[in-house]
Amino acid sequence: MPELEKLTESVDFLIFPADLNAAERKHAREVVKARKLMSVSTGSGEVRQLQVFRPGTKKAAKWKGGGSGRCAPAYPGEEQLSRKLSSLLRHSAEQRGIGMLQDGYAPLSTVLGLREFSRFKHTAEEVEELVERDQKRRFELTTRAGEMWIRATQGHTMRSVKDDALLQPMGLEEAQAVESCVHGTYMMLWEEILNSGGLCRMARNHIHFTTCTSTNTVV
Repeated sequence: MPELEKLTESVDFLIFPADLNAAERKHAREVVKARKLMSVSTGSGEVRQLQVFRPGTKKAAKWKGGGSGRCAPAYPGEEQLSRKLSSLLRHSAEQRGIGMLQDGYAPLSTVLGLREFSRFKHTAEEVEELVERDQKRRFELTTRAGEMWIRATQGHTMRSVKDDALLQPMGLEEAQAVESCVHGTYMMLWEEILNSGGLCRMARNHIHFTTCTSTNTVV
């Protein structure tokens, strides 16, 4: 695939769009194997992506599975928990039969009862600590009728999560008071974004922005 030629000394990895068909995905993996690169599929359904990167780079250090071919995540426990919560609360809660409300909240006890959480014995206390420490504020917790509920704050693809229940409208004066509005992405995607006419929400319900102007990983 010509896109793989972009992997150079200055470009460590590529993210292929979610709309790759089965044949394109298979061909990409064959090229990855032949060139002794590394690949991993992330997400699910409409937001499933294929990532390809060079062994020996910082990106590769976050994964395990040898020098080439397919690999599995090697994240610390808290990051694994965060990723599993993000996947469920943003994309798959409906399919999993979770009783999610229109504002995106789901019963934490039900979430932790799912196999991917229960097999690692994740607890409500762990989730509370994760939410408190998360610099990106990916999740929110609330208590209703004595029960703890959790939701993802952004990035949803489920249409059952309604804007007027999840989001708070901003008036003109409030908007004018915002000094910066930033969307974080990869430099390698900049030309593609420009050529396509600008940012697109893709399969998600919204485009996510932040007021942070830092160039570190918090954005």
